[in-house]
Amino acid sequence: YQSFKARTPNVFNFHAYLLKEYRNRWFVLGRKSSKEPLVTLALDRIKEIKILPSLSYIGNSEFDADEYYKDVIGVTVNEGNRPQIVHLAIDRRNAPYVITKPLHRTQKIVAKSSDGIEVTIEVILNYELEREILGFGDSITVLKPQRLRERIEKKLEVSLRKYLALKNE
Repeated sequence: YQSFKARTPNVFNFHAYLLKEYRNRWFVLGRKSSKEPLVTLALDRIKEIKILPSLSYIGNSEFDADEYYKDVIGVTVNEGNRPQIVHLAIDRRNAPYVITKPLHRTQKIVAKSSDGIEVTIEVILNYELEREILGFGDSITVLKPQRLRERIEKKLEVSLRKYLALKNE
């Protein structure tokens, strides 16, 4: 397996529990050993697979995929982190999209005005949540939690600097 960050492939034993698709990319969830936490691997980054008949499969009959993923958007579960209430403001142009296709099963509309809507979702903060928010561009604002708002703000500032640098070329 070779992640996008790795220079060379990593070789390890893997005990698969679940295949999951997110945004047209397939992932496999499993463990490297019985003592290690669950790991999510992107199938398109697997370089080679060898079946080892001598290796006993480490199953997990108690694993419940719906329960495991219930507090996240996407596939990244940061174990040990608890769900947080994320408060978002969406402009009126994009409000219908968020109303008819909720960001998460916990979505609640907490305010409506002529400017748009405010919603809350209760999720574990992760990479896919940030990507989802950034995908709305200037149509969405993170109101809470502050840590997430600052992360999104920093990413937008970096993006703006890149665009401004292009103007100066």
